Amino acid sequence: MISVKNWTIIKSKKLFYTVGYEEINSIFDKLKITTPEGWKELLESPHNIDEPRGWKSWIGEHFLKIIPDVNDNDNYNDYENIVAEIFTALGFKVNQMGHLMEKKDVPDGISKTEDLKNKFAIVYDPKNRKNFYPDSDERRAMKQDVNKFIDDPFLKDIDEERIYFAYIARGYSSGIDIGQIRNLIEVHSEGFLFTSEAMLRLLYWKIKLGPNFNLSKLKDLTSKNPINREDADEIYGRDMKKEN
Repeated sequence: MISVKNWTIIKSKKLFYTVGYEEINSIFDKLKITTPEGWKELLESPHNIDEPRGWKSWIGEHFLKIIPDVNDNDNYNDYENIVAEIFTALGFKVNQMGHLMEKKDVPDGISKTEDLKNKFAIVYDPKNRKNFYPDSDERRAMKQDVNKFIDDPFLKDIDEERIYFAYIARGYSSGIDIGQIRNLIEVHSEGFLFTSEAMLRLLYWKIKLGPNFNLSKLKDLTSKNPINREDADEIYGRDMKKEN
């Protein structure tokens, strides 16, 4: 119980409990209390228990090179390497190819799960761009890569319908639609349109949830256009609430 002059806020009988910003602010206003600017900024900032301020500080400078507001003229190979490292950190086994095998006609990388009951894989293509939309050549290459690697030894224990395709980009053209992209590519499987920030947010959830990070939930993101930070929060924020 918190009592101020003639009015009382009752929230709970617990020793510690939360009081909403609007209620606290109204008390300060009635008492003509001027709060420090730092307090006001903290209280007015959008936040919740699943999204602490400064979440990017969990990630580190190395991975933050792929966020949208970093110069997209940076080394493309670095972008490709970081994407492979994030897939690895999330729990995938990754076969990175791309610039490591420049003279061969291969995808930039393939990631697959190993310890799940329903294993799946992702043939992926990172694009170091802020307004990406796959052109005809890029779609043709993705179709070829997916079909070519269905029978590859690396994916021998993955069912064909669980071999997905994915693009990863700093940002996408407005109106991009994953269903339309899939039809244009003419592949059997679903696909992902990951933004760079979504990949970083997934890494954040992996660090925060640790062994409770459920890799199989990534399949719930195949229908998003594109996959943003909020989409990652939607499926993994629930797991954080369960822990609390």
